[in-house]
Amino acid sequence: MVQLKDRVKQGTSTTGSGTITFDVSYSTSGFQDFSSLYNHSITYYVIEEGVNWEVGEGVYNTGTLTRDSVFSSNNSNNRITLAGSGVAYLTLPADRTIISDNANVANVTGISVGVTGIEFNDGTLQTTAATSSIPTATGVIINANTTGRATNATNISTNTSNILATGTKNHADLLTVSGLAVAVPTATGVIINANTTGRATNATNISTNTSNILATGTKNHADLLTVSGLAVAVPTATGVIINANTTGRATNATNISTNTSNILA
Repeated sequence: MVQLKDRVKQGTSTTGSGTITFDVSYSTSGFQDFSSLYNHSITYYVIEEGVNWEVGEGVYNTGTLTRDSVFSSNNSNNRITLAGSGVAYLTLPADRTIISDNANVANVTGISVGVTGIEFNDGTLQTTAATSSIPTATGVIINANTTGRATNATNISTNTSNILATGTKNHADLLTVSGLAVAVPTATGVIINANTTGRATNATNISTNTSNILATGTKNHADLLTVSGLAVAVPTATGVIINANTTGRATNATNISTNTSNILA
């Protein structure tokens, strides 16, 4: 940041074209020393010695002034070479000055600034301040459609409730994703579809089949388990029932007993 002050002037016995050191004060003549600037301040200066002069930008620091950029000089806009009796003071160079014309318009490279607004090189005239969405505590406002925002907020809240709901879901609670209806998970599992009647029937069948599979004791014909079209009797406490012909079984048992007696007689 450039720092300027009024009536700052000092002399220097520095020779050459490098950094100068101030060793002459004109404070008794009503001028301020360069020490009135902050150290490391960028500033605009004039250096004169005899008929030679130089206008530029440099940095003041603890009694010294660098000569970083020369805006103009009588040495083809280069640094002048001091002989040991130079004088330096602060100035506002013409190259760094913006002045408005009779229409109160100031020209800066690329734009014109005046009472009617800012005019760009392409003729665009900006007469009002630009507006944009300002971030809020709850996020960024994309546009000013407050009605739309309120509606969306309600929809989001409703959808959140459906997604987070627990317990048995009915058809209305199905969640549609890209055209696919997917049931919301429940405490007892995932509902594949909304056929509640089918679910109840299947649950009963599963319960009945489970009882048949786990039943113990003598099995009758109704307790046969069908696997891939084959009727197989459920095992019993006394063995496997090959078929349901109980009369045949009794006859065979008698024959076996008779044959056993004959064999062991």
